[in-house]
Formats: sequence, C-alpha cells, structure tokens
Amino acid sequence: MNKIELPIEEAIRLYQNASVGKLVGGLVHNMNGPLHTLGIEMDVIGLLLRKNPDLDPEFVQGLSKRLNRMGEEFDRLNTLIRLTADRAELSSQYSPAYIDLNHVLQEEVELLSSNLYFKHQVETYLDLDPQLQTLRPKEANLLLGVRWFVQGLVEEIETSEIRSLLIKTTTKQNRPTVLFQIKDGSLTEGFLQMLDHEPVSLLLTSAEFNNIGMCLALTLLKSSGVSLTLSTAPSLTEIYLSFPHS
Repeated sequence: MNKIELPIEEAIRLYQNASVGKLVGGLVHNMNGPLHTLGIEMDVIGLLLRKNPDLDPEFVQGLSKRLNRMGEEFDRLNTLIRLTADRAELSSQYSPAYIDLNHVLQEEVELLSSNLYFKHQVETYLDLDPQLQTLRPKEANLLLGVRWFVQGLVEEIETSEIRSLLIKTTTKQNRPTVLFQIKDGSLTEGFLQMLDHEPVSLLLTSAEFNNIGMCLALTLLKSSGVSLTLSTAPSLTEIYLSFPHS
C-alpha cells in the first residue's frame, strides 16, 4: 500500500493554503446567485424607467420593492465577503493564549451555515455550558485542530446523509469536554477507524490523504493532550473530546 509522509509543519502550511482556496471557491460559487439577481433587477429597473418617465405612485412603489431586494442581495454579498476574509485570516493564525471553546464552536457553525465550504444541510444544535473553563493551550496548533475537526466531522456527516448533529460542551472529571452526538444514521466505517487510530506520525495511506484535514486535526488535538472517546450503537454515535485542565 502506497503511503505519503509529510513533516507536520509542512502539512499544516499546505492545508491552510488549501483551506483558503476552498473559501475563495465557495465565495465565487455563492456570489453567482446574488449577482444574477442583481443583474436581472437592474435590467427590469432600466426598462421600467424608460416606460415610466413621469414616475407615477404605483411605479415608485414597485421600484422601491425592487431596490429593497437589491439591497438585501448586497447585504448578502457583504456577509459572504466578511466571512471569507475573517476565516482566511483565522486560517493563517496559530493558537492564541486563551481559547473560548463555546465561541469557537459558534463561529464554526456560523461558517458552515454560510455554505462557503460545501452545501450545509445538517441541522446543528448547540448546547453550550456558559461556565465552561477557558483553555490555555500548551501547543500552538490546538485551535487549528479544533476547527479542522469540526469541519471534517460535519463534512463526513453531510456525505453520510445524516441530517442532525448535537454539539454540547460540559465539564467531566474537571476537564472541558465537547460531545458530538449523531442520531438516526452512522458514519462510514473508514471514518470511524480513522477516529479510533492513535497517530504517531503523519504517515498517510492514499485513502487517508483524501481526509488530510481530519488526519491533521486528530494529530494536532492528540499532541495537545486532547483525548478522544468514541461510542457507537445502532443509529447513535457519540464522540467526546476532553481537553486538558488549564
């Protein structure tokens, strides 16, 4: 079986660049709809202006509605551009001195809902403990590991045609813990085996290379002292990430 070996820092750099590329691709894809709508509205407004030079009240009311629709599309474009710029900046940063897990998870769900990476159809529910302890990471790449883990897991859920995901934060044995609970479906066997694998070095098979984001996430998390517990049953999968006590 062919294997590919990458130095961890090189793999991180390559995947960061690939993530930005995916964002730009998603931005271009998502801009097509608003730009198409704006083009149609501008054509219609131009036609109406030529036919109604005196601007009667009924025409003005119709024009106002179209301008409002155009404003909504411009707002949508601005939101997409802001999300892309913010995520591109985050993708190039290493872990800060403190990590608020609740905030990070909220950011990831917001990003996924924007459909910048892929068409997001999973109903994601957050149950966040407001008293959750803030993390003080000892390894520089912990935050990247968390973000890439969430993205990789949700992408796998989308592929498996599962339609709901519960993300819950809590404290277990004095350790901040995140539960990912998946009902009414199961993840692929290969993905479950990858979760259950204890990475020693980033030596990937050809199949694992296609999931390099998740492989990197698991490597970064476990090297930062995060333990992963996997529990599977018919129509129920639970994944626990337990973070070191700060």
